[in-house]
Amino acid sequence: MGLVASGAFAKTTQTSAVKKIESTSSDSTAVSPTTTTTIAIAQISNSSPASNGSFVGSANRIQIGSTFIAYRQFGSGPDLILLNDAGQSMDSWGISLLSDLSASYKVTVIDFPGVGYSTDNLSTPMTIGWIATKISTLLSDLNIKSPILVGAGFGGQVAISMAESSPNLFKYLVLAGTSPGSPSSYQIPVPELQTLFGTSSTYTQKIQLMFPASAQTALNAYMAPTNLLPIEPIPNATLNRQFQAQQVFDQTSQFLNKLPTIKAKCLILVGDKDTIMPEQDSNLLVSGLLNANKVVMTGYGHSIMLQNPTAFLQQLNNFVSS
Repeated sequence: MGLVASGAFAKTTQTSAVKKIESTSSDSTAVSPTTTTTIAIAQISNSSPASNGSFVGSANRIQIGSTFIAYRQFGSGPDLILLNDAGQSMDSWGISLLSDLSASYKVTVIDFPGVGYSTDNLSTPMTIGWIATKISTLLSDLNIKSPILVGAGFGGQVAISMAESSPNLFKYLVLAGTSPGSPSSYQIPVPELQTLFGTSSTYTQKIQLMFPASAQTALNAYMAPTNLLPIEPIPNATLNRQFQAQQVFDQTSQFLNKLPTIKAKCLILVGDKDTIMPEQDSNLLVSGLLNANKVVMTGYGHSIMLQNPTAFLQQLNNFVSS
């Protein structure tokens, strides 16, 4: 379960080398693999959960330019990438959802720069495009091709940027509670922004904002097994940088205007009780994407997959199989 904290996260690592064809370690805004090199994968010591969470295995990380990006891989089947919402780490998806997904997919969960086990470069402005480049490079380094890309909220915006920069890389794109940005998009009210990105709000407060009041049972079920995954802190500096990235994303029409370049088949999921990125933003996505299907989830808030992992998995499986 993710935790907001002000300190940096440090763990000892064990490094092993993996041969990789055509990789790059550039901090540039576009991924352009050109050389053959050896990628060093560092395993994070003491990061493997015990008990029912042990199936996710240890966290690993790879150096990409001036940062280290951490991830976990588990399960078997088609590659499926999960991109977190703002203020969340790769442990925030919850044991129930990750366990269900691992039965049918090879799952890769990732910490964005500055989150949890990943490091940041404070001298470089954090933008959605910059994060997207880091994640695209990670997938290239891991030799992941044609994955199913799933993004929630902020992570969905990163997914949009990735799909626009590499239109041939992804076959399926799933966006849950996501906006394409631009001044035409819904402007999140200040109280919600302060809860989502505020350095004084707790993780519980952030999660409560993503569940409607009518879904208290689902919220309790999600919060119950919090001890099964290692706690990953999110420094205040990272929260501030994610907030700035979100603000810039919402002020430009760059990503909205490039939606027609995305070739992936898209599934748009939105909760009818989402107060953070409501249905009007999903309509912007549908109108811009060439091959998109929107599903409105009745009674759901911002975090559809956390509120009901089984319902999300059914939507995902139906989408991929169709």
